[in-house]
Amino acid sequence: MALAVRQALLRNRGYGEVDTGDLERQVAIQREDRIRGFLDEDYSEADNSRWEIEQKRKDEAREAKKQLLDKKKENISAIKKKLRVWDTIGSILGVGGLAIAFIELEDNYSDDGKERYESSPQGTFLRCLISVTTMILLVCVYKHHSLTYSILREKQTSGEGVGSTFYKSSQFKKCLLEIMYCTIHCPPGLDLEFEFEQLNGKLMLSADSVLSVMMILRVYFFTRGFKHYSKFANNHADEVCETFGTEASVLFVMKSEFKERPYVILGATMIVSIFTFALASRVFERPYNEDNGENMNFSYVWNALWMIVVVMTTVGYGDFYPRTHLGRVIIVIACFWGVFMVSMMVVTLTENSEFSKGEKRAYEILARLKAKQKATQIAKHIVLASFRFNMVKKLKNSGSAIVGSKRHIRDIEGTYIDRYNKLIGLVQKFSEQREIWKKWDLEDGEMLRQLNEKIDVDIEELKNQVAGICEVEQQLQRIEKFQASSMEATRISLLHMEELNVQLKKILDNIW
Repeated sequence: MALAVRQALLRNRGYGEVDTGDLERQVAIQREDRIRGFLDEDYSEADNSRWEIEQKRKDEAREAKKQLLDKKKENISAIKKKLRVWDTIGSILGVGGLAIAFIELEDNYSDDGKERYESSPQGTFLRCLISVTTMILLVCVYKHHSLTYSILREKQTSGEGVGSTFYKSSQFKKCLLEIMYCTIHCPPGLDLEFEFEQLNGKLMLSADSVLSVMMILRVYFFTRGFKHYSKFANNHADEVCETFGTEASVLFVMKSEFKERPYVILGATMIVSIFTFALASRVFERPYNEDNGENMNFSYVWNALWMIVVVMTTVGYGDFYPRTHLGRVIIVIACFWGVFMVSMMVVTLTENSEFSKGEKRAYEILARLKAKQKATQIAKHIVLASFRFNMVKKLKNSGSAIVGSKRHIRDIEGTYIDRYNKLIGLVQKFSEQREIWKKWDLEDGEMLRQLNEKIDVDIEELKNQVAGICEVEQQLQRIEKFQASSMEATRISLLHMEELNVQLKKILDNIW
């Protein structure tokens, strides 16, 4: 019926008789075009919806990752604060317990009112105090390794290489080894004595002295506590180290501090080393020298310090030297360590005393000007001395014809000789200063060489600046390309919006 109505309308408008088959084909084509338009519109809307969902998912994932990283940083910062507190307490207890142990050792060795190597009431109290500090120190050691493990777990997204739990990680093994060492101390009531044959005599030691020497390695707690108060181990330094694939460890902190303050670090390390080796060697040498009638008095602690200084600097006067096997072992270690420290000091002094290129050139110019100024002053003295010498020479020549006393003639001759010698000496000094002056004058070849070096340095600096400018230009080109692509994407988006508006109008027209 719709086709008949349409054909009647066309006939009335003057089109005449219209083929019904062609009309049906046209209507079918229009219907297909309309359906295809609806389908394209539906497909475009679905595609845009899918893209929006994907972008939203990516943004959420990016935001979640950022929140996770921020949370990890907060957790690491909080753990580091706890680690700093525990390491500070551990450093104080470790070094303090070592100091108390040597104070107790002096009381244990003393025979004032008791036998040597026999505990006294105050010595027993000190041992109890050492035991208490040791137990707290063990807790600090455990907390140090457990918190370090927590930091490593926070820094990594998986447990690979760290361990699923603290007790299955390598950090726990280190913790056990350190706890085993830090447990070493002399408990109250342990008054054992040991006797050894040493060379031509006997060495009597106590368990207290041996354990105190073994405790002396607790000095490494110095570095552990020092790390947390250095600017090379804060959060910013840790992030920079992670960027370059390294770790802000104790060794990195010590190297950085040595680069910045070499003399302070060398001086502090030298003082700690001297006291450490001196106290350790004195424990073995003092009883041997006292029991076997040796002349070296190690009861006076400064003698032990003097011996270590002489050994570490490889001077070796021979007035104090070890006589026990254990003392010799300590001295050998002190000797090698002293060679290392002295070499580091020499290298530091050499690096700090060397001129830079600018300083060297300035020094050469100043030395040349100083030599020229000194030569000018000597030339003035030469002119004055020549005038005086000529005056005496004229007087001498004129005085030979005048009758006078022999004494007067001898005085004139003596003055003539003195002024002649003075003039010759000034001329020699002027020649020396002139040679020094000429030494600082550059030859043509040397001047050209230095000029070429300066030109090479300037060209290299210019190359670096040009490279920087080229890099900036490349970045600007990338930004322009990005802006062009953004503009193109915006233009395409606007076209899509216009097409959508047109399709929307068509839909509304068909509906109404």
